Amino acid sequence: MNNQQPEYKQVFDDFWKEIVCDENGKLKLDQVQRELFDYWVAIQNVPKVYCQVTGGLFSKLNTDASYVIDAAEERYSKLYEGGDCNLTLSTQQAIALRNFISEQAYPTMHEQPEIAAIFDQLQSKVGM
Repeated sequence: MNNQQPEYKQVFDDFWKEIVCDENGKLKLDQVQRELFDYWVAIQNVPKVYCQVTGGLFSKLNTDASYVIDAAEERYSKLYEGGDCNLTLSTQQAIALRNFISEQAYPTMHEQPEIAAIFDQLQSKVGM
């Protein structure tokens, strides 16, 4: 017979027990509620981030991080190389980015043509 605990129990003993139990091993309800709230926040937000950085390839909270990282790196390398990765900005985002570039990077635009090209694209997107 296997005397090993299931992985979830081992994780509880090694990680959570000290956080959510008192010195007698009794659960501290308030602390459990706080940890569950933090987990709920992650459940609400992590899928949105995964979806955004991977271009919609991944959105599940429990997706192995290496898959998300690889997909994000591939997506952003295509963007950087001028590939055909779909990157869209709302008009509001384009205006905000254009304003930021014009305020923060104006001297740089004359030294780095790629920044000027991005600025020109934003100008045409927002009709200015």
